[in-house]
Amino acid sequence: MRLPIAALALSLASWGLVATPAHAADGWSSAPVISSAASRQNCADFLFVGVRGSGEPDGFGATITGVRDGLKKQWKRDGTVRQVWLDYPAVAPQTLEKVPMESLLFDQPMPSTEYFDSATSGGEKLTTIIRDAQKRCPRERIILAGFSQGAQVITRALAETRPGDRLLAAILLGNPSHYPGQNVRELDGSADDTAIGMGAFLTVTRETAAAKSTRQDAVEAVLQQTFDVTEGKADRTRMREAMTRSGDQIPPEAYPITYSVCLAGDMVCDSAEPMSNILVAATTMQDEMNRTRPIHLNYKSNSIRHTLDAVGAAINAAEPIEDPKPAAGPARVRIERLPGRPNWKLTAEVGLGAAVTGFIAGLLVGRANRHPGRRSRRLEKS
Repeated sequence: MRLPIAALALSLASWGLVATPAHAADGWSSAPVISSAASRQNCADFLFVGVRGSGEPDGFGATITGVRDGLKKQWKRDGTVRQVWLDYPAVAPQTLEKVPMESLLFDQPMPSTEYFDSATSGGEKLTTIIRDAQKRCPRERIILAGFSQGAQVITRALAETRPGDRLLAAILLGNPSHYPGQNVRELDGSADDTAIGMGAFLTVTRETAAAKSTRQDAVEAVLQQTFDVTEGKADRTRMREAMTRSGDQIPPEAYPITYSVCLAGDMVCDSAEPMSNILVAATTMQDEMNRTRPIHLNYKSNSIRHTLDAVGAAINAAEPIEDPKPAAGPARVRIERLPGRPNWKLTAEVGLGAAVTGFIAGLLVGRANRHPGRRSRRLEKS
Protein backbone atom coordinates (compact mmCIF):
# COMPACT_ATOMS: atom_id res chain seq x y z
CA MET A 1 0.00 0.00 0.00
CA ARG A 2 1.43 3.37 -1.01
CA LEU A 3 1.46 6.21 1.50
CA PRO A 4 0.21 9.62 0.37
CA ILE A 5 3.06 12.00 -0.45
CA ALA A 6 2.25 14.29 2.50
CA ALA A 7 2.19 11.37 4.94
CA LEU A 8 5.46 10.00 3.54
CA ALA A 9 7.14 13.40 3.90
CA LEU A 10 5.92 13.71 7.48
CA SER A 11 7.19 10.23 8.28
CA LEU A 12 10.63 10.96 6.84
CA ALA A 13 10.80 14.30 8.62
CA SER A 14 10.08 12.59 11.94
CA TRP A 15 13.21 10.49 11.38
CA GLY A 16 15.27 13.55 10.52
CA LEU A 17 15.67 12.50 6.88
CA VAL A 18 13.94 15.55 5.43
CA ALA A 19 14.69 19.12 6.52
CA THR A 20 11.60 20.99 7.67
CA PRO A 21 11.50 24.79 7.46
CA ALA A 22 11.45 26.81 10.70
CA HIS A 23 8.31 28.91 11.06
CA ALA A 24 6.95 31.16 13.77
CA ALA A 25 8.72 30.79 17.12
CA ASP A 26 10.46 27.58 15.96
CA GLY A 27 13.32 29.70 14.68
CA TRP A 28 14.19 30.44 18.31
CA SER A 29 13.97 26.82 19.43
CA SER A 30 17.67 26.38 20.23
CA ALA A 31 18.62 27.00 23.85
CA PRO A 32 20.82 30.00 24.72
CA VAL A 33 24.48 29.12 25.33
CA ILE A 34 27.17 30.78 27.41
CA SER A 35 29.45 33.08 25.41
CA SER A 36 32.50 30.83 25.88
CA ALA A 37 30.68 28.16 23.83
CA ALA A 38 29.52 30.50 21.04
CA SER A 39 32.40 29.65 18.71
CA ARG A 40 31.32 25.99 18.79
CA GLN A 41 27.72 26.68 17.77
CA ASN A 42 26.50 25.91 14.27
CA CYS A 43 25.92 29.04 12.21
CA ALA A 44 22.33 30.24 11.81
CA ASP A 45 20.45 32.93 9.92
CA PHE A 46 20.54 35.25 12.93
CA LEU A 47 22.74 35.64 15.99
CA PHE A 48 21.07 37.08 19.10
CA VAL A 49 23.41 38.13 21.91
CA GLY A 50 21.87 39.24 25.21
CA VAL A 51 23.89 41.16 27.80
CA ARG A 52 22.44 41.28 31.32
CA GLY A 53 22.60 44.25 33.67
CA SER A 54 24.64 44.85 36.81
CA GLY A 55 24.10 42.37 39.60
CA GLU A 56 21.84 40.06 37.58
CA PRO A 57 22.44 36.28 37.69
CA ASP A 58 23.98 34.34 34.81
CA GLY A 59 21.95 34.15 31.64
CA PHE A 60 20.08 36.94 29.87
CA GLY A 61 18.63 38.43 33.05
CA ALA A 62 14.94 39.27 33.42
CA THR A 63 14.91 42.40 31.24
CA ILE A 64 16.76 40.92 28.24
CA THR A 65 14.74 37.70 28.53
CA GLY A 66 11.69 39.93 28.05
CA VAL A 67 13.28 41.45 24.94
CA ARG A 68 14.06 38.00 23.53
CA ASP A 69 10.53 36.76 24.24
CA GLY A 70 9.03 39.88 22.65
CA LEU A 71 11.00 39.36 19.45
CA LYS A 72 10.20 35.65 19.47
CA LYS A 73 6.47 36.42 19.51
CA GLN A 74 6.84 38.57 16.40
CA TRP A 75 8.79 35.96 14.40
CA LYS A 76 6.97 35.41 11.07
CA ARG A 77 9.57 33.93 8.76
CA ASP A 78 11.70 30.92 7.97
CA GLY A 79 15.17 30.65 9.40
CA THR A 80 17.00 29.99 12.63
CA VAL A 81 18.46 31.99 15.50
CA ARG A 82 21.39 31.01 17.64
CA GLN A 83 21.23 32.58 21.07
CA VAL A 84 24.18 33.58 23.25
CA TRP A 85 24.30 35.15 26.70
CA LEU A 86 27.40 37.10 27.56
CA ASP A 87 29.35 35.74 30.51
CA TYR A 88 31.00 38.76 32.12
CA PRO A 89 31.24 40.00 35.75
CA ALA A 90 28.26 42.43 35.57
CA VAL A 91 29.55 44.03 38.77
CA ALA A 92 27.12 46.28 40.64
CA PRO A 93 27.79 50.05 40.41
CA GLN A 94 27.79 50.29 44.21
CA THR A 95 31.38 49.04 44.07
CA LEU A 96 32.39 52.50 42.87
CA GLU A 97 31.97 53.71 46.44
CA LYS A 98 35.23 51.96 47.26
CA VAL A 99 37.05 54.77 45.44
CA PRO A 100 36.76 58.36 46.73
CA MET A 101 34.71 60.62 44.47
CA GLU A 102 37.56 63.08 44.31
CA SER A 103 39.77 60.36 42.79
CA LEU A 104 37.08 59.34 40.30
CA LEU A 105 36.77 62.91 39.07
CA PHE A 106 40.32 64.23 39.19
CA ASP A 107 42.98 61.49 39.36
CA GLN A 108 44.92 60.84 36.14
CA PRO A 109 44.73 58.11 35.11
CA MET A 110 41.42 57.11 36.62
CA PRO A 111 41.84 54.55 39.44
CA SER A 112 40.89 50.98 38.65
CA THR A 113 37.35 50.13 39.77
CA GLU A 114 35.48 46.85 39.80
CA TYR A 115 32.58 48.35 37.89
CA PHE A 116 34.53 49.84 35.00
CA ASP A 117 36.80 46.80 34.84
CA SER A 118 33.64 44.71 34.50
CA ALA A 119 32.36 46.86 31.61
CA THR A 120 35.75 46.61 29.89
CA SER A 121 35.78 42.82 30.28
CA GLY A 122 32.26 42.59 28.85
CA GLY A 123 33.17 44.76 25.87
CA GLU A 124 36.18 42.57 25.08
CA LYS A 125 34.16 39.35 25.28
CA LEU A 126 31.37 40.70 23.10
CA THR A 127 33.95 41.90 20.59
CA THR A 128 35.29 38.35 20.40
CA ILE A 129 31.80 36.95 19.69
CA ILE A 130 31.07 39.51 16.96
CA ARG A 131 34.42 38.91 15.26
CA ASP A 132 33.90 35.16 15.39
CA ALA A 133 30.53 35.62 13.67
CA GLN A 134 32.08 37.93 11.08
CA LYS A 135 34.76 35.37 10.22
CA ARG A 136 33.02 32.02 10.74
CA CYS A 137 29.38 32.79 9.90
CA PRO A 138 29.45 35.48 7.18
CA ARG A 139 25.75 35.10 6.34
CA GLU A 140 24.46 35.68 9.84
CA ARG A 141 22.61 38.87 10.78
CA ILE A 142 23.46 40.10 14.29
CA ILE A 143 20.96 41.31 16.91
CA LEU A 144 22.31 42.71 20.19
CA ALA A 145 20.30 43.57 23.29
CA GLY A 146 21.71 44.97 26.54
CA PHE A 147 20.30 46.35 29.77
CA SER A 148 22.06 48.81 32.08
CA GLN A 149 25.77 47.92 32.15
CA GLY A 150 24.98 45.47 29.36
CA ALA A 151 23.98 48.41 27.14
CA GLN A 152 27.33 50.05 27.83
CA VAL A 153 29.10 46.80 26.93
CA ILE A 154 27.32 46.78 23.56
CA THR A 155 28.20 50.43 22.94
CA ARG A 156 31.89 49.65 23.47
CA ALA A 157 31.83 46.53 21.31
CA LEU A 158 30.13 48.36 18.43
CA ALA A 159 32.81 51.05 18.55
CA GLU A 160 35.49 48.38 18.42
CA THR A 161 34.09 45.97 15.79
CA ARG A 162 32.13 48.20 13.38
CA PRO A 163 29.94 45.27 12.16
CA GLY A 164 28.41 47.29 9.32
CA ASP A 165 25.54 45.71 7.40
CA ARG A 166 25.90 42.49 9.41
CA LEU A 167 24.25 44.29 12.33
CA LEU A 168 20.47 44.14 12.07
CA ALA A 169 19.67 45.89 15.36
CA ALA A 170 21.15 46.92 18.70
CA ILE A 171 18.73 47.48 21.60
CA LEU A 172 20.06 49.57 24.51
CA LEU A 173 17.88 49.85 27.62
CA GLY A 174 18.85 52.21 30.45
CA ASN A 175 22.26 52.83 28.88
CA PRO A 176 24.88 54.43 31.18
CA SER A 177 26.64 55.62 27.99
CA HIS A 178 23.61 57.69 26.98
CA TYR A 179 24.33 61.38 26.35
CA PRO A 180 22.80 64.48 24.67
CA GLY A 181 23.47 64.38 20.96
CA GLN A 182 23.95 60.61 20.75
CA ASN A 183 22.83 59.39 17.35
CA VAL A 184 20.32 56.63 18.06
CA ARG A 185 16.66 55.88 17.44
CA GLU A 186 14.40 56.51 20.42
CA LEU A 187 10.93 55.12 19.79
CA ASP A 188 10.12 54.64 23.47
CA GLY A 189 11.10 56.20 26.77
CA SER A 190 10.18 59.33 28.72
CA ALA A 191 13.53 61.06 29.34
CA ASP A 192 14.06 64.23 27.34
CA ASP A 193 16.91 64.91 24.94
CA THR A 194 19.16 66.39 27.64
CA ALA A 195 19.43 63.07 29.51
CA ILE A 196 22.96 61.91 30.30
CA GLY A 197 23.93 58.53 31.71
CA MET A 198 26.18 58.18 34.71
CA GLY A 199 29.06 56.73 32.74
CA ALA A 200 28.87 59.50 30.16
CA PHE A 201 28.61 62.09 32.93
CA LEU A 202 31.79 60.79 34.53
CA THR A 203 33.66 60.58 31.21
CA VAL A 204 32.79 64.12 30.14
CA THR A 205 33.35 65.57 33.61
CA ARG A 206 36.79 63.98 33.92
CA GLU A 207 37.85 65.48 30.59
CA THR A 208 36.60 68.88 31.74
CA ALA A 209 38.63 68.65 34.95
CA ALA A 210 41.77 67.36 33.22
CA ALA A 211 41.91 70.44 30.98
CA LYS A 212 42.45 72.74 33.99
CA SER A 213 45.84 73.53 35.49
CA THR A 214 44.80 73.85 39.15
CA ARG A 215 42.50 71.87 41.41
CA GLN A 216 40.39 74.94 42.17
CA ASP A 217 39.88 75.65 38.46
CA ALA A 218 39.05 71.97 37.92
CA VAL A 219 36.42 71.98 40.68
CA GLU A 220 34.81 75.13 39.32
CA ALA A 221 34.77 73.67 35.81
CA VAL A 222 33.16 70.46 37.08
CA LEU A 223 30.44 72.46 38.79
CA GLN A 224 29.77 74.54 35.71
CA GLN A 225 29.66 71.40 33.59
CA THR A 226 27.12 69.86 35.98
CA PHE A 227 24.89 72.94 35.87
CA ASP A 228 25.12 73.13 32.08
CA VAL A 229 24.08 69.50 31.73
CA THR A 230 21.23 69.89 34.21
CA GLU A 231 19.92 72.94 32.35
CA GLY A 232 20.34 71.40 28.89
CA LYS A 233 23.13 73.80 27.93
CA ALA A 234 25.99 71.33 27.58
CA ASP A 235 28.23 71.44 24.50
CA ARG A 236 27.03 68.37 22.60
CA THR A 237 29.87 68.36 20.12
CA ARG A 238 32.43 68.29 22.93
CA MET A 239 30.49 65.51 24.65
CA ARG A 240 30.45 63.42 21.49
CA GLU A 241 34.18 63.93 21.01
CA ALA A 242 34.86 62.91 24.62
CA MET A 243 32.81 59.74 24.20
CA THR A 244 34.64 58.92 20.98
CA ARG A 245 38.00 59.25 22.71
CA SER A 246 36.84 56.99 25.53
CA GLY A 247 35.73 54.26 23.08
CA ASP A 248 32.03 54.62 23.92
CA GLN A 249 30.71 56.08 20.67
CA ILE A 250 28.33 54.21 18.39
CA PRO A 251 29.75 54.10 14.82
CA PRO A 252 27.90 56.10 12.14
CA GLU A 253 26.73 53.07 10.16
CA ALA A 254 24.90 51.80 13.25
CA TYR A 255 22.94 55.02 13.94
CA PRO A 256 19.72 54.01 12.12
CA ILE A 257 19.60 50.51 13.66
CA THR A 258 20.51 51.33 17.26
CA TYR A 259 17.39 51.60 19.41
CA SER A 260 17.79 53.27 22.78
CA VAL A 261 15.24 53.60 25.57
CA CYS A 262 15.71 55.80 28.64
CA LEU A 263 13.02 56.33 31.26
CA ALA A 264 12.87 59.74 32.93
CA GLY A 265 14.29 59.58 36.44
CA ASP A 266 16.35 56.44 35.79
CA MET A 267 19.63 57.51 37.36
CA VAL A 268 21.61 55.12 35.15
CA CYS A 269 20.73 56.89 31.88
CA ASP A 270 19.24 60.17 33.20
CA SER A 271 21.69 61.18 35.93
CA ALA A 272 22.10 64.98 35.71
CA GLU A 273 19.70 65.98 38.49
CA PRO A 274 20.73 63.20 40.92
CA MET A 275 24.41 63.93 40.30
CA SER A 276 23.98 67.65 40.92
CA ASN A 277 22.24 66.83 44.23
CA ILE A 278 25.09 64.50 45.19
CA LEU A 279 27.76 67.05 44.34
CA VAL A 280 26.20 69.65 46.62
CA ALA A 281 25.94 67.04 49.40
CA ALA A 282 22.14 67.26 49.43
CA THR A 283 21.92 63.47 49.22
CA THR A 284 24.12 60.41 48.75
CA MET A 285 24.79 58.13 45.84
CA GLN A 286 23.27 55.17 47.63
CA ASP A 287 20.11 57.11 48.48
CA GLU A 288 19.72 58.25 44.87
CA MET A 289 20.21 54.74 43.52
CA ASN A 290 17.69 53.31 45.97
CA ARG A 291 15.19 56.03 45.06
CA THR A 292 15.48 55.52 41.30
CA ARG A 293 15.87 51.73 41.26
CA PRO A 294 12.13 51.00 40.66
CA ILE A 295 12.29 53.13 37.52
CA HIS A 296 15.47 51.40 36.33
CA LEU A 297 13.84 47.99 36.66
CA ASN A 298 10.79 48.97 34.62
CA TYR A 299 11.97 48.32 31.05
CA LYS A 300 9.13 45.87 30.50
CA SER A 301 7.42 44.98 27.23
CA ASN A 302 4.83 47.74 27.62
CA SER A 303 7.53 50.42 27.96
CA ILE A 304 9.55 49.22 24.95
CA ARG A 305 6.66 48.20 22.68
CA HIS A 306 7.53 50.44 19.72
CA THR A 307 11.15 49.31 19.85
CA LEU A 308 10.17 45.63 19.80
CA ASP A 309 7.76 46.28 16.92
CA ALA A 310 10.45 48.02 14.85
CA VAL A 311 13.12 45.38 15.46
CA GLY A 312 10.65 42.54 14.93
CA ALA A 313 9.64 44.04 11.58
CA ALA A 314 13.30 44.42 10.59
CA ILE A 315 13.94 40.75 11.38
CA ASN A 316 10.93 39.58 9.37
CA ALA A 317 11.91 41.75 6.40
CA ALA A 318 15.62 40.88 6.40
CA GLU A 319 16.90 39.39 3.15
CA PRO A 320 19.50 36.62 3.17
CA ILE A 321 23.09 37.78 2.82
CA GLU A 322 24.22 36.37 -0.51
CA ASP A 323 27.64 37.93 -0.97
CA PRO A 324 28.91 39.21 2.38
CA LYS A 325 31.52 41.93 2.24
CA PRO A 326 34.45 42.02 4.67
CA ALA A 327 33.67 44.07 7.76
CA ALA A 328 35.56 47.31 8.19
CA GLY A 329 38.41 47.35 10.70
CA PRO A 330 38.12 48.94 14.12
CA ALA A 331 39.46 52.30 12.96
CA ARG A 332 38.02 55.30 14.78
CA VAL A 333 36.39 58.09 12.80
CA ARG A 334 35.10 61.53 13.63
CA ILE A 335 31.34 61.21 13.97
CA GLU A 336 29.05 63.79 12.41
CA ARG A 337 25.66 64.43 13.98
CA LEU A 338 22.67 63.05 12.10
CA PRO A 339 19.12 64.25 12.66
CA GLY A 340 17.53 62.40 15.52
CA ARG A 341 17.24 62.25 19.24
CA PRO A 342 20.04 61.67 21.79
CA ASN A 343 20.97 59.14 24.55
CA TRP A 344 23.69 58.23 27.25
CA LYS A 345 26.23 56.16 29.50
CA LEU A 346 27.03 54.07 32.64
CA THR A 347 26.34 53.81 36.35
CA ALA A 348 28.95 55.73 38.37
CA GLU A 349 28.60 55.93 42.12
CA VAL A 350 30.24 58.90 43.62
CA GLY A 351 30.28 61.07 46.66
CA LEU A 352 32.74 63.93 46.55
CA GLY A 353 35.55 64.04 49.12
CA ALA A 354 35.05 66.25 52.13
CA ALA A 355 37.42 68.98 50.98
CA VAL A 356 35.89 69.23 47.52
CA THR A 357 32.37 69.05 48.90
CA GLY A 358 33.04 71.98 51.18
CA PHE A 359 34.40 74.07 48.37
CA ILE A 360 31.46 73.16 46.14
CA ALA A 361 28.92 74.01 48.83
CA GLY A 362 30.38 77.50 49.10
CA LEU A 363 30.22 78.08 45.37
CA LEU A 364 26.63 76.86 45.18
CA VAL A 365 25.10 79.20 47.80
CA GLY A 366 22.31 81.12 46.18
CA ARG A 367 22.08 78.93 43.06
CA ALA A 368 19.74 76.27 44.43
CA ASN A 369 16.59 78.36 44.04
CA ARG A 370 17.54 79.33 40.51
CA HIS A 371 18.19 75.72 39.42
CA PRO A 372 15.41 73.63 40.97
CA GLY A 373 15.98 70.76 38.56
CA ARG A 374 14.59 70.10 35.15
CA ARG A 375 11.37 68.35 34.39
CA SER A 376 11.52 65.44 31.96
CA ARG A 377 9.09 65.46 29.11
CA ARG A 378 7.54 62.51 27.36
CA LEU A 379 9.23 61.98 24.01
CA GLU A 380 7.05 61.62 20.96
CA LYS A 381 6.74 58.10 19.74
CA SER A 382 8.06 57.56 16.26
